[in-house]
Amino acid sequence: MEVAAQQERQRSASSQTSDERTQIMQAHAGKRVVVKLGTNVVSEPEGGDILRSLTEEMIAMKRASIELILVSSGAVAEGKRRDPQLLSRMLARYPDAKEVDMQLAANQEWACMGQPYLMTRYAELFAESGINVSQKLLTKYDLTNPKALDNIRRSRRFSLVDPNIIPIVNENDLVATEEFRTDNDELACLVAQEVKADMALLLSNVDGVRRDPNDSSTHIDRMERSRVRLDDFNFNGVSNGGRGGMASKVKSALALGPKKTEVVIANGLEYGIITEILAGRAKCTRIVP
Repeated sequence: MEVAAQQERQRSASSQTSDERTQIMQAHAGKRVVVKLGTNVVSEPEGGDILRSLTEEMIAMKRASIELILVSSGAVAEGKRRDPQLLSRMLARYPDAKEVDMQLAANQEWACMGQPYLMTRYAELFAESGINVSQKLLTKYDLTNPKALDNIRRSRRFSLVDPNIIPIVNENDLVATEEFRTDNDELACLVAQEVKADMALLLSNVDGVRRDPNDSSTHIDRMERSRVRLDDFNFNGVSNGGRGGMASKVKSALALGPKKTEVVIANGLEYGIITEILAGRAKCTRIVP
């Protein structure tokens, strides 16, 4: 059934001609966009090709002079996939340790283990079009520390506008303290705020915000940040395989306040979703100032 759904999404995406995609992208030339890919997008079902499709769209964005930053989840999930017994071994080795501490340590180790493989995957996909990836491991603290910010700004001045570089941001799980630990939805919005992005696309496995997560008829197309309260929604908690969830996405978007950035929550498993968002045709939730 999943294969059939993927094929249907691929057929839908193929209806976008190359010329049409180029025209849509060129209409946004000079814009600054943050694209965040959730764990459920990066860790697609075996046999899927969604990540290749998304990288092709991001390459088209770069070619159309859209300034792009990619924020990617998936390192912990990749590490866990490669060593699923790590936590069990840690608990057996340190039987007196608190399980919550061991879970945190395992997540950090999984992130360190998975990050090289995740970056290699991106590097191979983007290299097919002659584009290099530039890894940026950040924490929430880095985006509030003046000295760290100086270094970040020095780097992004060049990598944002260079046509042959894709900056890829992920949280530095190894050094992130509890006070500054975040998820990549919040990190993407913080990055969008720092670079004064025009748009932040939060792509996961859902097509936007619903007042009732179990009722598709309650889908919300557009929300104004000044009029939204988190208490108005019934959220289901964190996403499968990740640390975020719809509550995190909406909260992170609302934290931007009157900033100009438009936040779009959409289904990254839909082929051609970035193009559809930029064309104004996607089923999604747009959270605007």
